[in-house]
Amino acid sequence: MEEDSIELIDLLRILWKRKIFIILFALVASLVAGAITFNKPERYETSMIIKPGTLDISPEGKFIYVDSLENIKTYIESGAYNSKINKRMGLDPQKGQFKFKLIQPRNSNVLNVKLEVPDIDQGVKLLSCLLQELEIQYQSHIDLRKAQIDQEISMCFSQLTNSLYEKKKIINKIQAVESNTKDIIKERGMIFKSGKEDVDRLSLLVYTNTIQQNLLLNSELDEQLGELMSGMEDLKLRIETLKLKKQSIENIKVIQAPETSINPVGPGKALYLALAFVFGAFFSVGISFLLEYIHNANSAKYAAA
Repeated sequence: MEEDSIELIDLLRILWKRKIFIILFALVASLVAGAITFNKPERYETSMIIKPGTLDISPEGKFIYVDSLENIKTYIESGAYNSKINKRMGLDPQKGQFKFKLIQPRNSNVLNVKLEVPDIDQGVKLLSCLLQELEIQYQSHIDLRKAQIDQEISMCFSQLTNSLYEKKKIINKIQAVESNTKDIIKERGMIFKSGKEDVDRLSLLVYTNTIQQNLLLNSELDEQLGELMSGMEDLKLRIETLKLKKQSIENIKVIQAPETSINPVGPGKALYLALAFVFGAFFSVGISFLLEYIHNANSAKYAAA
């Protein structure tokens, strides 16, 4: 314990001996870092929040998206749109270097796209161009799905038109059967009212059978009409569902339009100065111990000589 205390005191003595060097070295490092940092242009953060477009709604009522967040994030981070954005904005590809930062909030289906640039207006334009490129990429998927739904709606209307024609035919048949039944009942009644004893029993039997057949046919036609009407209601419901699905189809959705921070986010001048001072102090401490070691070694050499 005594040797450790002595070694610690010796270390503190070295630091105290070279305190001016350590302080000056740390200050110089801070000044150099400050000169570099203060010459750098300020950077502003521009951000927007987007959501994948929707293509359909599942039977469970969940949205089916045009693409996954993972794919969209990969495309943007890989710089797949950078050259197109440079061309759209007329920027030099060599000078127009920018990198989008993407954050997906936990348990959400949105992406927060961020970009740090020295020009406030340029940041908004860059994110707006990115949004346009995303919309262009997925617009063909949107148009195709809408065309498919329009075709399904057209088929449903065609089936509905045919069903209306069939409905009219069945109603006409029912009316014809009912009219025929009334005529037969009337004729049969006239035979009974005649009071003749020699009424043709065979004719009465034929009338009765015809009436029963008409009633049976009328029942079948009513059943066909009911099924047809039910199918027509299903078609109408299908058309309304398809219309709702079409309304739900949309391209990349902007939850938050591109906006820029009021205050600059970089460079962190105070942080750079503090880090430079700390690292400068540590580095100068190491140099101090090295100088002390060299000094002691030379002193021992001269003493031995």
